[in-house]
Amino acid sequence: MRRTWSMTAALGILVYCILSVVLVLMYGCASAPRRPDFSERKGYDDVILYLNGYIEQSMRKSGITGLSIALVDDQRIVWARGFGYADSQNEVKATENTVYRVGSISKVFTASAVMQLAEQGKIDIDRPIQTYLPEFSIRSRFKDAGPITPRNIMTHHSGIPSDYLHGMFCTNPESLENFTARIRDEYTASPPGMISSYSNVAMTVLGRMVEKVGVEPFPEYMDAHLLKPMGMTGSSFVMNDTVRPFASKGYFQGKEQKQYAIRDMPAGSLYSNVTDLGRFLQVVFADGRSKDKVILKPETLREMLRVQNADTPLDLDMTTGLNWSVLHQKHMGTIIGHDGGTTTFFSVMTALYEHKLGVVVLTNCVEGSQAINMIAQEALESMIEMRTGKKLPEPEPLPPVTRLDPKTAARYTGAYDTMMGLVTISPRRSGLCAKTSQGSFLLVPLRDGTFSLKYLLAGFIPVSIGGEPFDRLCFSFTEISGYPVVVAHAGKTDRKRILFGTRLTAPQIPASWSRRVGRYVNTDREDEGIAMKALELKIEDGFLVAYVTMHDVKEDTARFAALQPMDDTEAVVMGLGRDRGITCSFISRDGKEYLHVMGYDLEPVKK
Repeated sequence: MRRTWSMTAALGILVYCILSVVLVLMYGCASAPRRPDFSERKGYDDVILYLNGYIEQSMRKSGITGLSIALVDDQRIVWARGFGYADSQNEVKATENTVYRVGSISKVFTASAVMQLAEQGKIDIDRPIQTYLPEFSIRSRFKDAGPITPRNIMTHHSGIPSDYLHGMFCTNPESLENFTARIRDEYTASPPGMISSYSNVAMTVLGRMVEKVGVEPFPEYMDAHLLKPMGMTGSSFVMNDTVRPFASKGYFQGKEQKQYAIRDMPAGSLYSNVTDLGRFLQVVFADGRSKDKVILKPETLREMLRVQNADTPLDLDMTTGLNWSVLHQKHMGTIIGHDGGTTTFFSVMTALYEHKLGVVVLTNCVEGSQAINMIAQEALESMIEMRTGKKLPEPEPLPPVTRLDPKTAARYTGAYDTMMGLVTISPRRSGLCAKTSQGSFLLVPLRDGTFSLKYLLAGFIPVSIGGEPFDRLCFSFTEISGYPVVVAHAGKTDRKRILFGTRLTAPQIPASWSRRVGRYVNTDREDEGIAMKALELKIEDGFLVAYVTMHDVKEDTARFAALQPMDDTEAVVMGLGRDRGITCSFISRDGKEYLHVMGYDLEPVKK
């Protein structure tokens, strides 16, 4: 389940394309239709006409099976339409009423339920979560760490590990109560409040708090207190008779994929359609009201949309409210939103808060996962140009290319943990070469101290990755709070800084871990939609490196991360941010040793 759209769409596209060089090159060469000048047009007809063509071209280029979109202007849904198919085999077309899994957009609703309970005086979001959920506990390595509160869970600053993959997508997921008890032997990944580290696990615990304080099972509580009062009659946190007749199938490469239930219901199990999510944006634009009903008080909604992490240095410009992404953009105002993704369904909900303009885009296939970000951005920019009568400024060109002196190149040389996994950076000609497990890239030095990016075809031929967002994507090296880091600068006209990676120092590897180098496999036959199939430990360049093989709709092996041994049986994943700081441990059971990671007990393969 994905991170928020408005801050990380460019980086999400970059990472996606790096995993498939063919897509990088296709994306760079493809030309999108040029947006008309809407500054003298007073209605939506021309915007809709343009978006129809833009979406149809995007679907052809990406091979998208089905997609739905809604445009919201204050209390009106000015356009809602489906494209392609909800069920291609039976030729059932996608419409504005087609139901998709919306993934992590669910988190915004869970946070809204928490804030309703806070309004009622049933919880205080700044008290330890154990006050309301005594069954919750988790181990910590951090001395003097503060308590975990609902507030820092809703800002993804709780330090609770990002994911507990085993059983997350499966046929018969366990209850929220049992899952909360299961993680008591896990460790926090970072101290509360230190850094934004997206956590599905934390949001699942928060949902358990909602059902315990609300004295009602989570899906029933959400239906009664949020969905129905807002008129979201085509939505539910479970597959039921309300949503089933309209539910889309999920696809990868044109083939239908089996769907699984989601254990982490509060983090990602909402089923909805673009018109229902449009109604939710209408409630936001109406200061928390849905017609004659008060869903959230105005002051509560303002608090949810207030930047909560402005004083967290490592977060840079990755600003967040209470489970809302909140980005202040110079030419458009405040952009709020969230996105989501499951195995085959992907979603974007974004809005210009001061202008009361919003967009929802949902798709039913892997091929649409990045295209919907660009569609949502194009739609929102078209709407604001039409509304204000002002054309958004063109991006300024990047600074001129310069040469990198050898001393600076040597200073940046080393191993880094990044959004792309482990990367080795070394001098190359007048720039730097970044080697990943999927290919190599040339970092080209610019006069302002940043670096632009080129792909090294066959490992040595520099190829420009043209087009948006790559033409504005740059990187820099700096130090923040004592950590040497790589920062990405992303955006069209108002570039924002995002923590992209951390420089690593090779640790001491005890003999106990050296002996355990080898392959570990998942022998649990539970039917899962996302599964860790294997993990292989290797020693490379002085690091204990984990290669992970994951399977969802396809199987991929990636050089996942470097491990820092803590003692003879436990190690933590090096780096900062999502899925970093988590603990891998060796446990003994029935006379056999297993590698425990993200809920899996992996069995060693005999050498």
